[in-house]
Amino acid sequence: MIGLITLLLHDGDHVRQGVTAHYHPAVHVVLVNAIAFVPFLLALHWAARGRVRAAATATALASATVLGALAFVHLVGVTNISPALGPVFGMWAHTYRHMGVDAVSWAALVMLLAGQGWVLTHSLRLRASAVR
Repeated sequence: MIGLITLLLHDGDHVRQGVTAHYHPAVHVVLVNAIAFVPFLLALHWAARGRVRAAATATALASATVLGALAFVHLVGVTNISPALGPVFGMWAHTYRHMGVDAVSWAALVMLLAGQGWVLTHSLRLRASAVR
């Protein structure tokens, strides 16, 4: 649940940023964001059916991916690695520092990274202790 909640907070902040900037994200950006929720939802489904190891594995993979990808995108910036990818990511191709985001966005990012880090750590522990 923490993985889903922190991802929702982060994505909700992106909606806020987009509305404020009068920005309409491309369909592929919205789809990529939606796909990030799938492993977490599968994990909830499996956990409800007693498949703890599968749930923990899906959660660990999802949280590691979210943690790495969003830390990279927001702190390193896609355009710093490949300027050609800027249009693919839209307004979020630049670092948060370059974008000049406000304290709310920074707080949402910190909560996301801390929450996903916690989820990754605990899902790996749960996976290791789960019966096969």
